Amino acid sequence: MALSANNPVTLLNWLHQTSTVAMLGRLAVAEGAITHALLDRLVPAVPARHLRQVLIAHRLLPERDRHLSHLEQWFETKLTGLGDADEARALRGYLSWTHLRRLRNAGKPTTPGAVASIRMEINSAMMLLDWLRARERKRKLANCTQSDIDEWCMSTGRTSHRGRRFLAWCAQRGLVGDVVIPVAPGSGARTVFENEDTRWRITRALLNDAPSRPPIAWPVCWHCSIDRRCRELCG
Repeated sequence: MALSANNPVTLLNWLHQTSTVAMLGRLAVAEGAITHALLDRLVPAVPARHLRQVLIAHRLLPERDRHLSHLEQWFETKLTGLGDADEARALRGYLSWTHLRRLRNAGKPTTPGAVASIRMEINSAMMLLDWLRARERKRKLANCTQSDIDEWCMSTGRTSHRGRRFLAWCAQRGLVGDVVIPVAPGSGARTVFENEDTRWRITRALLNDAPSRPPIAWPVCWHCSIDRRCRELCG
């Protein structure tokens, strides 16, 4: 047996753990061959993880991208807390076609950093969906407006921008209207106004549009006016 090839002391210590005994008991009554899918279902997970590595080392199980596998398991657990079937389907489609397909075709193991980045995207998207469904809004992804998105961005700061790609993916497939999460401040080149006329023309346009889009109009107008006053004082 593959386990017997391990260091005897290490093996005995592992076998004497209560969690290992519980896991092996569940494995003994499981039906079918030992597979990655079967080991995924075993609890406790820590001794099952050790058994998996032993079986892989002795070529009794095929190699597997463990970070990618952990991402998939994490996502399925997260998805159970999402009550809307359409939104769950959208999240699953986004993860599958945007990230999982790319990682599976990469030809190299998935890194922990890549998984962490994807998890932040999914968390941000789920936070947006929860925020839209809150009692005072009662919105769904399909009927949210740009004003909703602007308010979300203003209320959550940089966290909101991590859901930008998910929202763009949904918009391309008609799952949401013509809405967009703007690029995070500082993530690209800054716009420099050619002259004061351009600056104040934009300010007037925002002020006129302010009743319909207050979350974004007023901060921009404030920035324009303060910036000019500072330059007057320092000039």
